[in-house]
Amino acid sequence: MFASNRLSVERKAQADLRETIRQLKEREFTYVPREEKAIDWHAYNEAQLNDLRFFLTQTRELVNKAADLLPKKTRSAGRPAKEAADVAKAILLMEYLKLSERAASTWTWVFKEKLGITEDLSPRTIGRGFENPDVIYILERLFEWTAKAFEDAEKHVAIDATGVSESIKQNYESTKSADHEKAEGFLKLSLAIGTECHGISAYALSRDRADSPFFAPLLQQTRALWRNVLDASADAGYLSRANCQAAADVNIMPYIFPKTGVTLNQKGYPAWKSMLLGLTIDTQAWLFGYHLRSNVETVNSCLTRRFGKLSCHKNECKENEELTRLILHNLRQMNTAWFEGKVTLKPF
Repeated sequence: MFASNRLSVERKAQADLRETIRQLKEREFTYVPREEKAIDWHAYNEAQLNDLRFFLTQTRELVNKAADLLPKKTRSAGRPAKEAADVAKAILLMEYLKLSERAASTWTWVFKEKLGITEDLSPRTIGRGFENPDVIYILERLFEWTAKAFEDAEKHVAIDATGVSESIKQNYESTKSADHEKAEGFLKLSLAIGTECHGISAYALSRDRADSPFFAPLLQQTRALWRNVLDASADAGYLSRANCQAAADVNIMPYIFPKTGVTLNQKGYPAWKSMLLGLTIDTQAWLFGYHLRSNVETVNSCLTRRFGKLSCHKNECKENEELTRLILHNLRQMNTAWFEGKVTLKPF
């Protein structure tokens, strides 16, 4: 008798899930969106006016701090190498101003005192910086520190992937719509971002790989930096039992949009069933959590519009150039968040 009642309850729950998904797919469910956030225009204006000053001071201080962590090297024969800190600052300036290597060499001289650069740098020295292990180490520390700045403000994370433009003739979204297989050949950027300040907590670059396997690593990196995260949202491309459980294992509630035909069978991953039952029990509240995902699309659009195509040709250099751009994005969001009172730091 007990087994029969339990089976009946499970069948009803599955039927409810199927009907809920159908209503969402056919737009029959009446979703009440969140209220739009009020924009603090005074804080926005102040952040825009102080953006360059913030970049120069934070870049100087953070790069110097990271350079101090590098192991000391003994002087070898031949012409001494340029200081990694100087090259890192020049690379960040080049990407910030969207310059060529030749123009960056001149502008590095212009901002030499503001950035604390000790030597003049040739265009070739700046370009080779993307292959310099010490420069890469500095950039990695900067990304970690700029991401950490948002820890107290962020409680919700959104995850998505997009193609990185390597040519003015390429467009990831257009190619994806016309030929999905061809789009897989793009350099793809997977991001985890905070929905409050739009800072980036974790990233991954790949080619010819699906989005779903990056969900767990991105969440794990995010949890290591942001202790207050409550939930994570992602589109159906990340849907899997393993991903739901990976989120639950680090105490994060997953909101991953389900596909038609999914079942409540958890197959050893209880977080899967819990997420789907949450959708059917309180669909409105579940969609509130899921639709925070649109914030990551905003960040993807911002990166594309601000920086455009990559200028490097080697794959390793492309990845480090993209890392530089993510650091610059985080610096800009730090500046804005500080003026809005969302983070605590000294802007300049």
